Amino acid sequence: MKFFCIHEKEDTTFFLLKKACSEKGIEFFGINADKFDFLNPPVLEKSDMLYRISTSARAVNVEKNLYFEGLITFHSKHGGPRASMDPISTYKANDITMPKTLNLFSRDRDLLQKYVEFLGGFPIIIKSLGGSHGVGVMKIDSFSSLFSVVDYLLVSQKKAKFILREYIDIEKSARLIVLGDKVVDSIEYAAPSGDFRTNVGKKLSVSKKTFSDDVQNTAIKGVNARGFEFGGVDILIDRNGEHYLIEANFPCFFPRCQMLTGVDISGMMLDYLVQKNEDLKVTLS
Repeated sequence: MKFFCIHEKEDTTFFLLKKACSEKGIEFFGINADKFDFLNPPVLEKSDMLYRISTSARAVNVEKNLYFEGLITFHSKHGGPRASMDPISTYKANDITMPKTLNLFSRDRDLLQKYVEFLGGFPIIIKSLGGSHGVGVMKIDSFSSLFSVVDYLLVSQKKAKFILREYIDIEKSARLIVLGDKVVDSIEYAAPSGDFRTNVGKKLSVSKKTFSDDVQNTAIKGVNARGFEFGGVDILIDRNGEHYLIEANFPCFFPRCQMLTGVDISGMMLDYLVQKNEDLKVTLS
C-alpha cells in the first residue's frame, strides 16, 4: 500500500505521518499542491491511501482531481471530497447542539438587527470561515460596531465567507480528535487573560483532558454527519456545564494533541485506513 499526502509545506503533520508510514512499512509520497500538474497527475491505484493536510482551495481541488471510488480515505460518503455539504445546515439537520448561527451575506441594517435579536442580543460573534487559532473571530458589542465591521468585511473581503454566531460565555474549550466512531484523544484550552478566545496566541494554556460521554458523542456525531471518519472537533463548555459544537474540522491539526498527550494519532490513522482497506476487500470478495 502507498500513502499519498497532499500538502503545501512540509510541516509537523507531514513529518508525523511520514514517520508513521516508515514505522509501518508503508510507502509515503508527498504531493505538493502548489506544484501539482493537472495535465500529468500522479497515478494512484485502488487500495492506495489519500489524505489532504492543507486547507487551501488549491489543495482541495487537487484532492478532488485525484479521488476515485476505491481509494482509501477518511471520506465515508459516496463521492468522497466531491460530496461536500454546508457544515451549519448539516449540524442543524442532525440535531447537533451548537450556538445559534447564521450565514452572513447581507449589509442590510434591518436584517442585521433581526439577526442580532435571533442570536440573543449583544455581544455576538462574527467569524471568518477558514481561519485558525482564533484569527478571524470577532466579538461585537453594539450595532454601530456591527454595521461598520460588516460593511468592511462584505465589501473588501468578497471571496471570504462569514458567519454570525451567538456568544457563549466560557472559560475553557475542548478539542477532541475523532477517528471512526470514537474519540481517540482530547485536550482542553483555557482563555488567556484579557481575551475571550481560548485557542489564540503563542503561549497557550492547554492540558490533556478526558471529557464526558455527552461531549464525546457530540464530537463523534459532528464528524460523522459531515461525511468524515476523522476530524478535530472544537466544543465550547459554558459556565453551567452545557456544551456546544463550534466546528468539526477536516483535515485537522492533530499534532498539538499528539505531542502533548503522547497518543500516537498518526499511527492510529494509518492503522484505521489499512483496516478499512481489508474490510473493503472482504466486502467485495
